[in-house]
This record gives sequence, structure tokens and C-alpha cells, in this order.
Amino acid sequence: MTYRFTILTLLVVLLFSCNSSKQKTVEKNFNRLLQDTTNNHRAKGELNQLEHYNNICKAINLNKLYDGVDSFEVRLWRQFSVFGMATDEEIYSLKIIDTTVSLTFYRVYCTQENYDNPNWRNWNPFTNPKIDSFIAVSKTFNSSLVDSLNLKNLWNLKTQSSLNISDSIGFLDGTTTSIEISSKEKYKFISHHVAYAYYEKTKRNEIKNYIDEYDKLIGFFQSKKIYDHNY
Repeated sequence: MTYRFTILTLLVVLLFSCNSSKQKTVEKNFNRLLQDTTNNHRAKGELNQLEHYNNICKAINLNKLYDGVDSFEVRLWRQFSVFGMATDEEIYSLKIIDTTVSLTFYRVYCTQENYDNPNWRNWNPFTNPKIDSFIAVSKTFNSSLVDSLNLKNLWNLKTQSSLNISDSIGFLDGTTTSIEISSKEKYKFISHHVAYAYYEKTKRNEIKNYIDEYDKLIGFFQSKKIYDHNY
């Protein structure tokens, strides 16, 4: 029995390695719904954020949604500090394939800057993160479980850089949250830095809508006990 289990484990590892090494073929008319960075410093910051996420995905062998997926996938990110260069990340992944939905939680521990190192300026831990460790918790259900979430509404959410918020409003530190949505045809990236604080300052309904959808999805994961039980 032990011998069979070892062989099976080896096959699973080999299959996973082969699949993960394949390059994703991007559809010819694939549409990335990203904010124009022209004269928009917040949009430039969001592109840096996306680069950070894509490099974390690469480091933990997780597919990046930027190039599309075969079915439909939503990924929520929670970054705990901008000023602290995003030392920790939480990722909540909802992936629908045929009649199943896979819900996965990742907690990623990034290497922190060491200001005592004389070469610290030669490394940008934000756009080029290094991973100390990560954990993953995953469960699979029938896809009908997520019908009530109305996931298609996520395509209508607005990213912070699209709201023309005055430059007089800003925060140096705090949590950044983001939602990635991807299908065969298109990809969208929605990101908000300290969304609650910006909502208090602006009272913009677009921010409130984002907060509501984000919190609803996090609550859904928690209701299914998909999180780090030791944290």
C-alpha cells in the first residue's frame, strides 16, 4: 500500500510540473480591461501592484490570470502594508471548471527588506518579491454553490484609479485589496488602497460597491472554513 501511494504521489507531482511549465496561449481577441496610465499616477501604481501579484504567482507556481483562463476564475488579494513593502499577502481563489468550483486560500510570507544590508537599494521587494514560505487550503464543491454570489457583477466594479480622486486625498500606509477576474475572453483588475478610508473621504458609491462585493466574497470563503486555521 505504501509503495502504491508513493508511485501515485510521484505521478501527481510529475503531471503538475508538466502542466505548470506549459505556456498559456492567449486568445487572439483577448481583452485586458486595465486603466490607462496616461497622466494617471494611481493607474501606474496599480500596474506595479499587478506586477507584484504576477511575480508572487510565479514564485508559488500559481497561474497568473492576466493571460486568461479556460473557464472562469476570481482571485482576491489582501496586502497588509504598502509602506512595509507588502511583507504578507492573502489570496482567495475561486475557480469554476465545468460543474465544480475550487476554493483555495493562500497565505504568502514575503522576504522583508533588510536595511542593514548595504545592497538593499539594488532589490525592489515590491515588484520583485521573494517568498519565505506559503500555505494553501483548498476545497472543491458543486458549482451551484456560488450561483447566489452573482459573480458576473464583478465585471462592473471600478478600480480606484478610474475615479479621478483628488490628489489631495491620499494615505501613505494601510491595506491594499484587489480583485482579479478572468475568463477565456477577457481579464479585469480592480484595486483599492485602504478602500474604507477613501470611502469615508469621498463617499463614492463605486468604492462602496467594491467594498460590499469584496467583503461578501471573503465572508463566503470564511463560511466554508477556507482560511488558515492556525492564524
